[in-house]
Amino acid sequence: MLNRTVRLLDLRMREAANGVANLLAALGEGKQVMPESVVRVWLRERWTLGVFLAIGLLLRLVMLWRFRVNSDEPQHLHVVWAWTQGLLPYRDVFDNHMPLFHVLSVPALLVVGERPTAVLWMRVLMLPLWGAGMLMTAVIGRALFSPRVGAWSAVLAGLFPLFFLCSLEYRPDVLWTVLWLGAIALAVGGPLTPARGAAFGLVLGTAVAVSLKTTLMVLAVAIATTVVLALTPRGRREWRCVMRSGLAAGASMLLVPGLVTAYFAAHGALGPFLYGTVWHNLTPGIGAARPTYLALLAAVFAPIAARAIMKLGPAPARRRAFLLLVTLAYLGLVCVWPIVTRQDMLPVIPLGSIVAVAALSAFEVSARWRPGGVLALLVVVELGLLLGSRSVRLDEAHAASALEAEVLHLVGSGEPVLDPKGNTVFRPRPIYWVLETITRVRLKRGLITDDFPGRLVRTHTCVVAGNAQDLPRRTRSFVHEHYLRVAAHPPAGSLRVAGARFDPVHAGFDIAIPAVYTLVGSSGVVHGVLDDRPYDGPRALAPGFHSYRAAGDEGTVALLWAPAAAAFSPFDAAGNWR
Repeated sequence: MLNRTVRLLDLRMREAANGVANLLAALGEGKQVMPESVVRVWLRERWTLGVFLAIGLLLRLVMLWRFRVNSDEPQHLHVVWAWTQGLLPYRDVFDNHMPLFHVLSVPALLVVGERPTAVLWMRVLMLPLWGAGMLMTAVIGRALFSPRVGAWSAVLAGLFPLFFLCSLEYRPDVLWTVLWLGAIALAVGGPLTPARGAAFGLVLGTAVAVSLKTTLMVLAVAIATTVVLALTPRGRREWRCVMRSGLAAGASMLLVPGLVTAYFAAHGALGPFLYGTVWHNLTPGIGAARPTYLALLAAVFAPIAARAIMKLGPAPARRRAFLLLVTLAYLGLVCVWPIVTRQDMLPVIPLGSIVAVAALSAFEVSARWRPGGVLALLVVVELGLLLGSRSVRLDEAHAASALEAEVLHLVGSGEPVLDPKGNTVFRPRPIYWVLETITRVRLKRGLITDDFPGRLVRTHTCVVAGNAQDLPRRTRSFVHEHYLRVAAHPPAGSLRVAGARFDPVHAGFDIAIPAVYTLVGSSGVVHGVLDDRPYDGPRALAPGFHSYRAAGDEGTVALLWAPAAAAFSPFDAAGNWR
């Protein structure tokens, strides 16, 4: 009974794979197999596609100023700022990303300057990358199927909400995705030769210098190539060509990462560079357990579908099979990756769009129905989802700019600010570590010591910005005790300055950060006795306990870092704590 069920399931999967393969192959190579009616429809659709692209471009120009700022964005920009200050990342400033994207961003930040909206201005760099991603998608679709498939795939992928919004943010994953698509375009753009292999490896190696997550792509390409070769009739010439091209690709792929590594080695920072980019990220046991049924399904379905596709034609069919296998292999590998973020899905969305549009468009060749309207409807739905973005509607980007403006106004250049991930961009941090996911795991396991409170005291750090819940437990308790919140900008976080609440039991204040402090009251002027001396204005105080006797009805009394007292208060308009 079990054997019969397995055979039946295998038969049904083969039938389904053959059906998909027939759909993909029906388009053939470009316009030659297109019926005249389809060509006319395609000419009309070009205007529709142009309108969609214009709307998408307009949306990006609006959204880049309003869409909420992800915590990764200022983290990356803080590293770029470090380069402009003559600091060497990994040695002087922590980072766990490869450096190429940051280095390429340095000229743009020098032009933008230190302004509260710097992150939003740097998002402008993502606009041509978004366009390049769609262009590469169109090139791949045209090479494998037809200009029409390429154009619809590009628009469908470019306006897909996850792709559109994630590529809106200032992050290296966008450049990484464009390089990946460029490598795939080279791989499927013509016959396999050593020169094409070398170009493919060079582009993929450049992607390595942007993100070490390129290892997922290399594995996906290796899996897809191996399966295609296994399903291809074995001729010595075929294998010899693949081996030569593979060696050329492997050699050229090492060039850019090798130059990057040599640079840090020449500057005496090879150890910090390798720790930040490799060893830090290899913390075992991180990430949540996820079901792997998608990976298993891809492993079973992909070879069957690829074999069916390859039976329908020579080299172009093999390239289509390669595209399908790369897409499914990447998805399967992501399923078992320790930490999966939405930006990790950027490279697969354009490839999935090509496969989907090609399969859908094949129905039109057989004159059963016209999918152009379905594709247009899908794009309209995507635009509707983008227009309904809550973050854009609420202008959540303003919160990050407002917090940054307050920090730049309050803290002088060169003075430290504690934030979780470099959120305030243009000020040095009193701690080395960036408190991202892997760092927090290492802190919990004791692999990194939470000695941050002592560093705050030693560096006289008087300002803490961002979301305090992202700080490790000991530091978070210290901040809540010795810093007062004077402003809040959700979801970007709060602004806290050194200070203390009046302790009625011991009649005084306990402070940790040595600085000049001012007494403030919820009901007005404070003129009691501080440390047995009448209070007459800001006073430099050392760490420890300081006594205070109130004079009259001063309401609730607090001690606040003096430079902040002129523009901020720990009390709201009703006299309550913020």
